[in-house]
Amino acid sequence: GVVLHDMGRILIVNNAAAQMLGYDTPQDLINVGEVLKLCDDMEHERVSTYMKRRLDGKPVPSTYEMRVRRKDGRSLWAEVHVSTVPWKNKPVTQVIVIDIDERKRIEDELARSNSRYSSLVAETPLGIFVHRDFEYLYVNAAYAAMLGFRSPSDVMVHSVLDHIAPKDHGRLVRFAEMRKTGFDNAERTYEFSAIRMDGSQMVMENHVSMTDWDGEPATICAVIDVTDRDRFRRDMETTSRNFRNIVENSFQGIVIHDQTGVLFCNAPAASIFGLKSIEEMKSYAKLTPFVHPADQSRVNAPFLPPPEAEQRRQHRLRINGADGRSRWVQSASGWLHWEGGIAVQ
Repeated sequence: GVVLHDMGRILIVNNAAAQMLGYDTPQDLINVGEVLKLCDDMEHERVSTYMKRRLDGKPVPSTYEMRVRRKDGRSLWAEVHVSTVPWKNKPVTQVIVIDIDERKRIEDELARSNSRYSSLVAETPLGIFVHRDFEYLYVNAAYAAMLGFRSPSDVMVHSVLDHIAPKDHGRLVRFAEMRKTGFDNAERTYEFSAIRMDGSQMVMENHVSMTDWDGEPATICAVIDVTDRDRFRRDMETTSRNFRNIVENSFQGIVIHDQTGVLFCNAPAASIFGLKSIEEMKSYAKLTPFVHPADQSRVNAPFLPPPEAEQRRQHRLRINGADGRSRWVQSASGWLHWEGGIAVQ
């Protein structure tokens, strides 16, 4: 969605922005008056600060995530790209809003509105190019800059495939062939590795739509540099895998549970309770029957929920295992956040 505003006063919006925010027509959204009314209450201070700093000529982020507010009052997470464009002989602020709750695509709107918003497309910080059979038909300045070129014309002397890593050629060519038989048959949003002018690689997220260009079908691509996001995701996956290996291969028994039962345990924990497998231990709704009767009063003492109290208890107690053996164990327990809820470790 596209919104133009002058010092916070809404000047013009497109259909995509109105639909995203739950308004019937663009004029209904314009009638809201102030752009801050489209922001979640928690975002007012930050957005106001950005507008003031931009007016003072101070550096502010051009791309960030924030919560916007729909007409029905529901908050929606959006990624916004902000730039300054000319409008009626004065600079105004252009905001491109991408719905990252449902990953709505904005390319169809850009295609329908090309003649009306050609200046907006040219100035947008979103990389946009149009091609037919991987030959460039149009390139905006943002896409050229992403690839390290000085101007769009420097990009257009190449083939689109020149700027795509060879490992992705087959996949993207296959998508293009599928679009010829029906747009719904091909992926509309995907990532690929792009090659910059200096030979370095970056990860782009591509949002694809189809349009008529000079009377013939063509493909519109709107791309975002997600190199840092991709690197962060891979680092998080590696970190998660490493921590999981540490927990699962620990010599110490680890159990996480809540009122519904065991949420997670490792093999040493199952062994301590005299069980043959992790799956068998997860079948128990409560662990207190395994605790020796003389120790149950201490184990059953209630925890105060966080943040009122951050508690970690240590006990030396006896476990009556399912295998008939009694074991002395040293137990340390406390609250932790687990898959969006609170559990005990």
